[in-house]
Amino acid sequence: MRVSLGSLLVIGAVLITAVVAILAASWMARRRRDMELRDHGSPLLVVPTIGAAPLAFNAPSPSSAGLVSVGERRSVSREVPNAELVVPFSGPISGAVEDPVTATTGRFSPGSVPAEVVLGHSLRFHRPPDGTLQFLPGLLQVVGGPDAGHEVRFVAPESGESPDITFGRKEGPAYRHVQLLEPTVSRTHARLSIESDRWRLTNLSRTNPVLVNGQPLDGVNTSHLLSHDDLIEMGALVFRFHDR
Repeated sequence: MRVSLGSLLVIGAVLITAVVAILAASWMARRRRDMELRDHGSPLLVVPTIGAAPLAFNAPSPSSAGLVSVGERRSVSREVPNAELVVPFSGPISGAVEDPVTATTGRFSPGSVPAEVVLGHSLRFHRPPDGTLQFLPGLLQVVGGPDAGHEVRFVAPESGESPDITFGRKEGPAYRHVQLLEPTVSRTHARLSIESDRWRLTNLSRTNPVLVNGQPLDGVNTSHLLSHDDLIEMGALVFRFHDR
């Protein structure tokens, strides 16, 4: 049976009209849902618990940042027994500095000082907000590589904690480790330790030793007592040491 050209055109027009109608209906439904959410505000998600006060989370509204990362502040307010425990999402405890950061942070406890996570192209480290923790003398300024301009300050340790600072490709504790995201850097690459208000740099890499002023610290545990303006090379990163 032959189908005329006119019939084919009619069938095509009907199909196109149906597709356009479906897309328009879907768009209108989505727009109506967004307007209803905007008019009524953010929904409250209540999580029931057994034998304890329930947890309530304020979900972010569609007009806000959208997805909520793991490392966001959860400020906790406790009321009378059997009352609801409201945990609003109120902003990040670890911010992006210079470059966007997606980092998993530890559990937030009320009253604790949140650390800023600095994530560059080749290094990652923590630093406290201004005026919250005490610094030790000296700092490292990145003067070579893709992260030139960053500064690594030395945070005073807590009571009983070692002031040593390690460098390497593996992850480490906040303020006590600088992660170097370089393939030529060992998992544990170097260590800074303080001796009578001066910093000693010790090489810990067997394959790619640290260079100080262009000279390699050959051998594991070979060290150098740093002086002002010393240049330190670890992989593609070049640091300049400032004694204060």
